[in-house]
Amino acid sequence: MLQNQDKARLFETVIRKSTKLQQAPYYNQSIVDYAPESGAYQDYELLTTEFLDRLKAFHDNQPVHVQEVTA
Repeated sequence: MLQNQDKARLFETVIRKSTKLQQAPYYNQSIVDYAPESGAYQDYELLTTEFLDRLKAFHDNQPVHVQEVTA
């Protein structure tokens, strides 16, 4: 989901496909409210942590590692 066409990842975390993730909008809910036990929710938690860690590293002028993924 968070990969572009040439497989270069923007983040290490990959959000898994989930039926619950697709169903949540139909019930006017976020994945947090609809299915907090789902793998997709856990993936979003990991992505949030990764994003905040990178933001802190940027703020602290630390190098930020971006991994290139090859097919």
